[in-house]
Amino acid sequence: MKNFKITTSIHGTVLYPTPVDKERTFLIVTETLREAKLLKHLLDPGYLRDPLEWPDSYRHTGLHADQRTPCFVVRWEALRLEYLPDRGVDLTRAEILEGIIAKKIARLVDPADTGALDDLLFRYQTQKACSECAKLGINAPDLDAWFEGFRGL
Repeated sequence: MKNFKITTSIHGTVLYPTPVDKERTFLIVTETLREAKLLKHLLDPGYLRDPLEWPDSYRHTGLHADQRTPCFVVRWEALRLEYLPDRGVDLTRAEILEGIIAKKIARLVDPADTGALDDLLFRYQTQKACSECAKLGINAPDLDAWFEGFRGL
């Protein structure tokens, strides 16, 4: 599993995968440190894939100052996640549920959207109470910790 590092320089705030793979280099550019932390929270557990795996979730913005490394930004309006551990039980339903949560998470990028976190956590609790969602693994203990982690961003 990859982990992502956040770095801020004169070129802005970016994320990059570690360990670095010279054959698969890229940077994900963010507008704010908050956005970078949110992306790290999605990328580290693999719930959001990187731009080389899921190009539709990103927009290519050119090359880094080194003129070799491609840069991407997340297309928040097209955010796609895969976090349900038993999503294969009913893939269509899993994609719908994950899509609902993805839209809630995308709202977290805007610090002015003060209701976004409460809305996200409410929707998660609603899904936890659903028997169909339970079949997809929504009650997995690691998901509780992951959703709670949004509070610290």
